[in-house]
Amino acid sequence: SRSDAGADFCGVKGLCYVVIRADVKAEDAVENGELAVFALDGARYFKMYGGDRLISLNPEFDDIPLSDFSEVQCYGRVVGKLKKK
Repeated sequence: SRSDAGADFCGVKGLCYVVIRADVKAEDAVENGELAVFALDGARYFKMYGGDRLISLNPEFDDIPLSDFSEVQCYGRVVGKLKKK
């Protein structure tokens, strides 16, 4: 499985922490453009939600069409980021 561990949406690698809200419920669905942790057939990804696909933050990786997977879960969405002091 691929990983975007090298991707950093804060602009400078290693200079922020991501705050993830893990209690995502159906009524709090992730909206287009939001960042979240997803599981696709058991493999986990940190991506931007794009409706019918997960959008890779790292340009070295392709977007992932959700139709390629039988099980899609959201484990939590980003609600903020904190910069290191």
